Amino acid sequence: VCVTGASGYIAQHLVHQLVQRGYNVKATVRNKNDSAKLVYLNQLKSENENSLEIVEGDLLQPGSFDKAVEGCETVFHTASPFFFIPPDKKEEGEQKLIKVAVDGTKNVLESVGKTDSVKRVVLTSSVAAVINPLNPHTKEATGEDWNTNSKLEDVMGAYRISKTKAEQEAWAWTKDHPNVDLVAINPAFVVGPVLPPVATKDFKFPNKPQSLGTSCDTLRKFLVGENKTAATMHLGWVDVRDIALMHILSAERPHAKGNRYIGSAKQCTQYDVIQGIMKELYPKYNIDVSKGPGGPEYSVIAEKSEKDLGFKFRDLKETIKDMCDSLIELGYVEKKE
Repeated sequence: VCVTGASGYIAQHLVHQLVQRGYNVKATVRNKNDSAKLVYLNQLKSENENSLEIVEGDLLQPGSFDKAVEGCETVFHTASPFFFIPPDKKEEGEQKLIKVAVDGTKNVLESVGKTDSVKRVVLTSSVAAVINPLNPHTKEATGEDWNTNSKLEDVMGAYRISKTKAEQEAWAWTKDHPNVDLVAINPAFVVGPVLPPVATKDFKFPNKPQSLGTSCDTLRKFLVGENKTAATMHLGWVDVRDIALMHILSAERPHAKGNRYIGSAKQCTQYDVIQGIMKELYPKYNIDVSKGPGGPEYSVIAEKSEKDLGFKFRDLKETIKDMCDSLIELGYVEKKE
């Protein structure tokens, strides 16, 4: 199998689980020499020389995934840009997020089209392609729904549009390539443990948070008291380990073909998680936040994912605890005895 964007948060967990399950994995990264980003993958490779190969692939370089997907039966396309661009910088949003996401998906699929070995592509999409939380078109969103109303000038608008357009590009491509199945995974807000080691071998505080994914760093800031206001907008929350497993089960289950699977264990606000779960679990960290901006109420329905794929989402409290414990253990947050 091939995993694109293998140094990403979800992708590292996916590679880890695939290797554990006995798969031979080709993991693509933009730059094999970026040792800071590849500490975990390189360590995993040293322990699994025969089953893990790290290869280069650049989303913007047509043909750069040819070698990576060749001979693979399944391609997990997780690579996609995710960072914050201020809504007033519309052109930057279009170029750096939307264009890269769409062209990157196109390039990976074109490489898939050149080989006969690939039977299924599992795409890491997002709930952002299902519903716009700022202006939900429905109270209850399922895998049948599409986000059609995000605007570039919205906060995170460019990201939501990038996920929607990239996924639509993939479905359009499969119409012309009936010999390759597609399954899309649409995770909500992904949280959960950080795989050691992300940045350094010696886990001493303060470990640099630059290497953390966006969602991990957001919760780290609440734990250390950098963030004092928590949003009251409704979100789906899900464990990164469950999302990785959903990718694998979507590849292994023949009947998953053609489906979009939402990944969401619980719907609640950031304020509920910080003030309700983290504060109770970590009394020594003076967590106390005020209520920030809210938004319309809606929910994303993920029962079909559990039923079709045959697994159960982890309890959110367990996820938050495992995540915060890993941040403390790896020195991103100071340990308080």
